Amino acid sequence: MGMKCTRCGADNLLADRTNNQGRCKQCNHPFVFEPTTGADKRFRFTDRFFQKAIADISSQNVLFFTPKQFLYFVDRRLKTKPTAIFSLFIVYLFGLVVITFFLLAGGSFQIPLLWLIILFFYNLLWIGTFFRFSQLTQEGVRSRRAAAISLQVLGLVISVTGVFVSVVKNFFSWICCSCNLRNFCYLAWLLAKTPPAEN
Repeated sequence: MGMKCTRCGADNLLADRTNNQGRCKQCNHPFVFEPTTGADKRFRFTDRFFQKAIADISSQNVLFFTPKQFLYFVDRRLKTKPTAIFSLFIVYLFGLVVITFFLLAGGSFQIPLLWLIILFFYNLLWIGTFFRFSQLTQEGVRSRRAAAISLQVLGLVISVTGVFVSVVKNFFSWICCSCNLRNFCYLAWLLAKTPPAEN
């Protein structure tokens, strides 16, 4: 694995760093971090990572920061980005479209109670999933906020789907279920707005 020197910019392979006792092969500047030794990939830091973090937070040495602010900045960089939450939401929508398609297919709608149970528990499972993400302290603030927003959007999608399915299939029971699920979403969103206690 190559790593660039923060002083001269020379690319040093693992063999170069090992042969030179952890120093740059060109300018002999010591490397502080060795990313190949970390067990967890998230914590395989490089010197350039910290150099860039310091440059970003200090705005090219114009601003000063405390060690706590620096740790918070690095922590935000390491935590999961909200894109993971949005990817989960796409998976939810895809599953909902598939279930709704089979529900509206016609002949498969012989047991309405079965479809009611499937839709109810499918949506309940995703409400629980997004709520759990909103409470994970190891996730970043942006990810937890994205999970809380997803609960709001989920409530809207459930309401629209409930009205649509009920009108097309003349299935009043699903309106009642979707209203209850929407209320679960709202309650989960209210609880998600309360940040979990940090360890």
